[in-house]
Amino acid sequence: MKSKIVILIIVFWISILHSQSYQPTISSKNIWTTFECFSIGSIQTHEIKKVAIKGDTVIQGNNYKKTYSDTSFQFNFGISQYVCALRELNKKVYFVKSGDVNEYLLYDYSKNVNDTVSIYPFFLGYSNNLAVSKLKIDSIDFVTLNGIVRKRFKFNANSNFHMDEYWYEGIGSSFGILTPFLSVTDNSYTLLCSSKSDTVVYHNYNPSNFLCSAPPQNYNCNYPIINSVKSNTNRRSEIKVYPNPAKEHINVNVSFNELYDLVIENALGQRILKFTELTGNREVKVSYFDKGIYYLKITTGSGAVNKKIVIE
Repeated sequence: MKSKIVILIIVFWISILHSQSYQPTISSKNIWTTFECFSIGSIQTHEIKKVAIKGDTVIQGNNYKKTYSDTSFQFNFGISQYVCALRELNKKVYFVKSGDVNEYLLYDYSKNVNDTVSIYPFFLGYSNNLAVSKLKIDSIDFVTLNGIVRKRFKFNANSNFHMDEYWYEGIGSSFGILTPFLSVTDNSYTLLCSSKSDTVVYHNYNPSNFLCSAPPQNYNCNYPIINSVKSNTNRRSEIKVYPNPAKEHINVNVSFNELYDLVIENALGQRILKFTELTGNREVKVSYFDKGIYYLKITTGSGAVNKKIVIE
């Protein structure tokens, strides 16, 4: 009898250890949704941003996953912005920002309680040792999300306006996949949800914080993913862009009532401007653009139209 109990206990702990195996964070089947809040004085703005991975790339001999961001109501790879390349090795996640070739640490899941984690703030664009963010791991436990046991790291709030933050293996930071350690006086980031293979594995039902008292409205974690945008040549005649060449501004006149997104990129494919869910005509200021050739893309539910513009 005792031997059977001992065997059952051994089997139980083996199953627990197996279920607690490391969960990788970077996968082409993952998508993250973040609630971003910015506050300047009495003015407060909200934005819901989605991050997804599609395709591979090689930088300095290392293999990475190409990572894109989109702020429209659906994730549309056809109009999304390439923001960085990600790779994962030995329980660490690294990033190379768009337009750069240097690699920086984004996550380190190999650390233990009371260890200090040092990473580079992704969106602040810093690349020197003075800009490294450092926080101490206050506790580590395990949580079950969508039937999978994941290790959870907790970083307590400190005097530098950093709120309590959690890192989840296989998911990332409670501030958002690309924004760990990023919590300051005038902006905040909150992970709303994370999905893998069209299944929600993390969902924050109360995303309010010290800066954004009201949670965002009308969001969900189940939205369509569009892998490409077809060209809509029939709609080209319904869009007028002038003057072209331009110096101060351009006018975008449309003769349809459908919602549309407007994106302007330079000749290198770098995004300069993006407006979402527009209606009617739009005047766009371009006086601060460098002289050269740019590409304007208007996307609707029925396809996309591209226009070349010249800034003098």
